[in-house]
Amino acid sequence: MRENDKIRDVVIIVVVLVIVVVVKAFVVVVVVVLVVVVVVVIVVVVVVIVVVVVLVVVIGGEGGLPLV
Repeated sequence: MRENDKIRDVVIIVVVLVIVVVVKAFVVVVVVVLVVVVVVVIVVVVVVIVVVVVLVVVIGGEGGLPLV
């Protein structure tokens, strides 16, 4: 009986550790994905702003887009 209790305790500990590791890995993956998404969004916004500014300056300088 006592050995069965020990085995059960070990199994419970192992299961808990596996669950903790899986949850931590999942959290890390989610955080990494969120960071990548945020970086991509920032890069896209910056590129769009730069393109718009360049177009406004170039075309606006030639009398095209009177936005400035």
